[in-house]
Amino acid sequence: MAVRRIPSSGSSSSGKDKKPSSSSSSKPILPPSASKSNSSSSVRGASSKSNVVSKTTTPKIRKNPILEQKRLQDLEIENAKQNIMQNPKDPFARNALGVAYKNRKMPLKAIQAYEDALQLDPHFVLAYYNLGIIYKEQGKTEKAVEAYNKAIEINPAFTPPYINLGNVYFSQGKVHKAIKIYKAAIGADKTDAVAHKNLGVAYLQIERLDKSLSAFEDAIRYEPSDEETQKFMGMAHKQRRAIRAMIQEIYEQIKENPSNLDLRHKLAQIYYQAGFIKNALDEYNVILDMKQDDKIALKYIPLIEKEIEEDELEEEKRKALEEEESSK
Repeated sequence: MAVRRIPSSGSSSSGKDKKPSSSSSSKPILPPSASKSNSSSSVRGASSKSNVVSKTTTPKIRKNPILEQKRLQDLEIENAKQNIMQNPKDPFARNALGVAYKNRKMPLKAIQAYEDALQLDPHFVLAYYNLGIIYKEQGKTEKAVEAYNKAIEINPAFTPPYINLGNVYFSQGKVHKAIKIYKAAIGADKTDAVAHKNLGVAYLQIERLDKSLSAFEDAIRYEPSDEETQKFMGMAHKQRRAIRAMIQEIYEQIKENPSNLDLRHKLAQIYYQAGFIKNALDEYNVILDMKQDDKIALKYIPLIEKEIEEDELEEEKRKALEEEESSK
């Protein structure tokens, strides 16, 4: 599950950091070839080997990458402290110290730095966001949720807290709650590709392949080079093809035995999972015609009708927003 990341000057987000591509090792510079046409410039009697000067090199001391990383992290902490001395009332300086401590795997000191930032500015959204990250890593889920919600309350347009909050709910198995939060993130910024991707993953988890594919398509629209999204989309397409084959098989069985309620229930459920919700609604209505007190049909029909209505409203809002943006 992807997590929104913030520049190190303002956050301590988790996940893989983007790194510049490593260039290939430099090729040695060869001496120029002697010109055959300019033989007069050559020393008489000198062999070709005498024109090549051998150079000795001093071996380089290889640095231990782990120790070097720690050295740089310690330097980051010292620089942040110096910044605080020069700007003692700047919450960003305290936040930067918290980021430095987190990078050095010193969470308690990082928490203290973020809390110091909030003492200076109780509405400093980055401090709440970064606190949420540390609390989540420590397994203090309730505190993480509280911190993310506080960040959202302070700045509803800032999407990273939404995404991390949705990830918390997803990890707890509260997928529908996660979906609600991811949608809120998209409402705050529809161009947030991570929010669209995570929404797609959540729908894929509950096998709502239509909505999953739609979310992945939106994610790719705003981040075309995201290979992870493309991988998830491939998984969703594969599952949907398998479901289409199952639908065809069950449909053929129903043709031979149209009064079999078990087969019709199975077909309705598969229609629903594949995203053919209107087909699912039609099938459940057929079941009700056959058995008026069918509890499963009575349960799903109002749910599907509500979902169809919500989807139509969302589509109307989306079209209205697109028209508004195109008219600007």
